[in-house]
Amino acid sequence: MLLIGGFLLWLFISAITGTLCWFQAVVGLPCPSCGSTRATMELFRGNLLEAHIWHPLVIISLLLFIYLALRFIFKKNKPLSKTEKILLISAVGLYLVTFVIRLVFLFPHTEPLIPHENAIWRQVLKTVIQIFC
Repeated sequence: MLLIGGFLLWLFISAITGTLCWFQAVVGLPCPSCGSTRATMELFRGNLLEAHIWHPLVIISLLLFIYLALRFIFKKNKPLSKTEKILLISAVGLYLVTFVIRLVFLFPHTEPLIPHENAIWRQVLKTVIQIFC
C-alpha cells in the first residue's frame, strides 16, 4: 500500500513540476546522478565519449550496480564488510564532488544541469517572497 501511495505521489509531483526526478522536482537543481540514464544509453550504444559527457561516473556506477546486484543475489543476509562500506562511502563522496564540479564549472547553464523553474521549493520561496515583500 505504501509503495502504491509513493508511486501516486511521484506521478502527482511529476505532473505538477514537469520532471520525473524527485530531487529536481523538489529542490530545483539536478540530482548528483543527473545524466546517468542518458550516459548509460550512450555507453550501450558504444559512444564512450558521449557517455562520459553526460555523466563521467557512468562506468563506475554500472560496475558498482552490477557488484551490488550480484552481492544481493548471493549474500542476501550478510552485512556489508568494512571494505564494502568504505567503497560505498567513497562512491557517494565521489558522486557529490563530481556533482559540485559539474554544476559550478562545466554545466551551469546547459543540459543536464539547468535549474528547474517549476520546482516545489522554488514555488514555495516565490510565494513567501510575494507574501512578505
